Amino acid sequence: MHRSIQELGIDRLSVADRIALAQEIWDSIADTVQRSTPSADEAVELDRRLAEDLNAPEVAIDWQQIRSAVQKRWSQN
Repeated sequence: MHRSIQELGIDRLSVADRIALAQEIWDSIADTVQRSTPSADEAVELDRRLAEDLNAPEVAIDWQQIRSAVQKRWSQN
């Protein structure tokens, strides 16, 4: 059931209240996802990725490297 922000009256909230509401919705989704268990297919994929990381840790890319590459790319545009 899809209801619009106008039907729910969300468009009448202040920007700060809409941001707070969006954060509450996001947090509730995160809580639900954290409490759920992975499906059989997801568990197989997680196991595969873990084994890959354990077998070749040297190929992992550190977050700082990714961030630096993205920043460099954006600064060139």
